[in-house]
Amino acid sequence: TEGGYNINEITGEFNLQSTAVQKDLNNPSKPETIFGYVVEGLRRRRDAGMKAFTIMSCDNLRHNGDVARKAFLGFAHARDPALAGWIAQNATFPNAMVDRITPTVTTEIARCLNSENGLNDDLPVIAEDFHQWVLEDSFADGRPQLEEAGVQFVSSVTDYEHVKIRMLNASHIMLSFPALLMGYAHVDQAI
Repeated sequence: TEGGYNINEITGEFNLQSTAVQKDLNNPSKPETIFGYVVEGLRRRRDAGMKAFTIMSCDNLRHNGDVARKAFLGFAHARDPALAGWIAQNATFPNAMVDRITPTVTTEIARCLNSENGLNDDLPVIAEDFHQWVLEDSFADGRPQLEEAGVQFVSSVTDYEHVKIRMLNASHIMLSFPALLMGYAHVDQAI
């Protein structure tokens, strides 16, 4: 998620002071963080003469591949600068724009969903029908045929991020503020 990259908000760099990160740096062959797992996996591939892989973010953070690159390379550099150099040259971190509106699930909605499907899910998720996934076509060693699932491959996702933020999100905000004053709680009611 957006908060999972362990980037220091003040410096903009990877937070090496985290207890979990320090633990992984001191015991790199038995990682416990995502950064430790991915970097150890890449080290093993390098040492075995294999190609690097693609680290692909699927969240709503703008330029998420760039942020992931900063995070994983920050960890890798602290662990082994030579390994960080190999990762920087061989792994890829494509940016992605994912859009799917998933409204908040209240306790009542969760109860109804669980009753309908027979599960006991503490945090079920609902979503609107609309979805869009745009992904930079930048893969280290081939890629899955994600276009068969509707993924759009492009050279840059920046324009798609702009459209999402400036048109979709901004229009929701424009609808929401007057709707709140009128007593509505959801965008579909505001429309």
